[in-house]
Amino acid sequence: MSGLQRTLSAAEAELTRHKCICGAELKVKPVSMPDDTSRAVVPEHDTGVAPAPAKRASKAKVKEEPKEYVEYTAKDALAEAGGYSIYVDCVNARISLQPFSDYVGALAADVAANFNLPDVRLAPSDSALGFGRWKGALAAAARDNPPVGAYYARSGDELGDAVWQALELGAKEFVRGVR
Repeated sequence: MSGLQRTLSAAEAELTRHKCICGAELKVKPVSMPDDTSRAVVPEHDTGVAPAPAKRASKAKVKEEPKEYVEYTAKDALAEAGGYSIYVDCVNARISLQPFSDYVGALAADVAANFNLPDVRLAPSDSALGFGRWKGALAAAARDNPPVGAYYARSGDELGDAVWQALELGAKEFVRGVR
């Protein structure tokens, strides 16, 4: 049977009146079935409503191409395993902390060396590091080469502030105390 047809027993057909969704009364006709039982069929009726579209067969899944593998360094593996923690203006007495200024000093020296400067803050105004742009370069270098381990830092340090602010979101643990 298709559409809105349904099969009723002869007793059901006699006892009930059938209406379509649109309100029209339907006439029930008894039909003989192959198994010799008396049945009634409610006929199809034009409701003015379009039938639901047939579902499409699902498309075959496209095979994914193999992913490219990225070579990780030992520092990347350490960073994933343990990450880094930064404590600003506070300490954690339960773990051993390293001074953040050592990491910041080495990072600033690398950035300054890349631009042939004695200090990143001494960049001429017309250079790529001029007018405070050295803070962005230092932050980018810190995000590209994050520290491994736990560090303590003090706020108010011009170089350190730029670096720990850049690393704050990527830290496994970041704690800032109140001064």
